[in-house]
Amino acid sequence: MKKWRVGSISMGAALILLGVVIMLSQFLEWNATTVLLAWFPLILVVLGVEIILYVYLSQQEQPVVKYDFLSIIFITCLGGIALILFIGASTGVLDKIKTTVQAEEVEATLPPIEKTVDEKVKKIVLESAEGTSLETNNTGDVHIFGTFHSSTMSKKDIRPEEIASFHQIGDTMYIEMLEAPSSRFGYDESQFTATVSIPGNLETEVRSWLDEAHLNLAAIKSDWSLKEVDQVYLTNTDTADVQLQAENIWQEEGSDQTETFGKGTHLLDIEAANQLYTK
Repeated sequence: MKKWRVGSISMGAALILLGVVIMLSQFLEWNATTVLLAWFPLILVVLGVEIILYVYLSQQEQPVVKYDFLSIIFITCLGGIALILFIGASTGVLDKIKTTVQAEEVEATLPPIEKTVDEKVKKIVLESAEGTSLETNNTGDVHIFGTFHSSTMSKKDIRPEEIASFHQIGDTMYIEMLEAPSSRFGYDESQFTATVSIPGNLETEVRSWLDEAHLNLAAIKSDWSLKEVDQVYLTNTDTADVQLQAENIWQEEGSDQTETFGKGTHLLDIEAANQLYTK
């Protein structure tokens, strides 16, 4: 008769339980992670009971427990996998991985934002983010609209306060464009592409980079200053009352451009731009 080694029964029970659980999960649509986390503690119980039975049934006064190391290593590996899954489930990593595996690239429109400008406001300061463009309008409101693409978010996940923030201090309104929420695990490729439309009759200062600036010069009734812009498009120059002062136009090999439209009452100052078009 072969000697009983602790671990053999546990491995057999582990395989039987695992097979039964997997089979039932196919029919009952159980969550695989939850099933594994519930199954592994039972194996520990079986192994503990097996050790107690071995010692109890041994006829020796000082029984020496003999182990089936191959079986115990097998059980330990399964336990390690279960422990990793447990940690991943408790920290949310598993949900993130599942989301990433099942993710599809989505592109949709951003929730539109319309902010009424208080009558006390005389100046708007814009801090842009990646993918931000600028336009003028002849209304009394600031409008923000655009698109986004993401592999982890849908339109219902995006709130207006995650796109831009507004702060008014005295007669100045500060607009800060926000980056798309990103994952701390670094796999999310979400990006906002937003256009900010500002009333042309308010003094405007843009303190950061813009992808594009589409400016209706006829709507500009105050001083505007832009820090750095990739592409600038100026329209309705024939009915404008603006003095253009653009520096470091890389399209013209870093040259400056000064031009007066109409009487040049209002100043449009562009610190740097890659390309500038007027029509």
